[in-house]
Parts: sequence; C-alpha cells; structure tokens
Amino acid sequence: MKFLQSHDILILYKSISNEFCLDYKPFIFALNSFSPNDDGKNDSYNVFVSGAISYEMSIFNRWGEKIFKGNQEQSSWVGYYLNQKCQSGVYLMQIEIIDADGKKYKNQFYNYVILPIPKAGAKTEEQFLRGFM
Repeated sequence: MKFLQSHDILILYKSISNEFCLDYKPFIFALNSFSPNDDGKNDSYNVFVSGAISYEMSIFNRWGEKIFKGNQEQSSWVGYYLNQKCQSGVYLMQIEIIDADGKKYKNQFYNYVILPIPKAGAKTEEQFLRGFM
C-alpha cells in the first residue's frame, strides 16, 4: 500500500502488481440544508471531499449569480453575500474535483438555507425547524 498526502487529504492506492494500481474515485459528502442563525448548530454549509488532490465549489442563488466560491482551504459558507444574510431558500452548489490522476469531475447539488422566521404557535426555534425535517 502506498499513501500520498496532498492538501491534508489522504489518498490511498492499493498495488496489486508492479504493472498497475487500483485507485478510488473521489467521494463527496454535501449537506442538504443548514441554518446560519448563530445558535452554534449547523451554522455553516460545508462540503467534505476525499480522494481528490483539489476541489473548487461555487454557490449560486436562484438567478444564477455566484454568491460564494470556496476550495479545499476555505470551503465553509455562512449564508452571507455582500455582507448581508441571504434569504431562506434553495441554492445551487456546484463542485469541481481533480483526482490524483488529474481527471476532473463536476457535480451539482441543491441545498436549502433555513433562516428561521418563527411560525405562528412555534414556541421555540427547534419546534419551528422540525417542520423542515
């Protein structure tokens, strides 16, 4: 087995002969919602990627405007654009990954930003958020 370290991402290769190696495709874990309301719970949108040398992610609003750009060094979005809190709603996250062989992968995910506006009768924010889960 051979380990390669790049940008704090561990890449594992298993050699089964001297002629070729099996490599593992990148894996992406992306949240589908978050609530940037400064309560210390789910306040930022994060993407976790393994099996990649580098990646770049972009977040777009409903009009297709890029409102956030991140990469392996800085990939946490806290729900702000131009120093203003974004509205609750659906946002598109696009990610481009480069693996150890230089192969590029591109994928898109939709995520929901929840900025709580208390419902009538909801006594706590937790009761309000249960309506989304």
